[in-house]
Amino acid sequence: MKACCGFVQFNAFMAVVKDMISQVESEHRSKLEQLNSLQQENRSNTRQRVIMTYRSWKVLEFKSLFQAWKVLETGLGPGKSWIYNTLI
Repeated sequence: MKACCGFVQFNAFMAVVKDMISQVESEHRSKLEQLNSLQQENRSNTRQRVIMTYRSWKVLEFKSLFQAWKVLETGLGPGKSWIYNTLI
């Protein structure tokens, strides 16, 4: 059986293959790090949106209660009994 290449050629070929594998590994690692960073940022943004939505609801809830209290206190609106029954 005849060899297609010599020892020196084989070593050169293997060096090229190892270099290519190293490059692919490096690029893949970089892409995974970017993806991980984007996922963490997305999680953080989602948490912030949930917190801000919750706070907005609480502010609206407080404003509604405050407005209802003012109506009860001043007697404005369709009538105290209607507002009182609506709140309870």
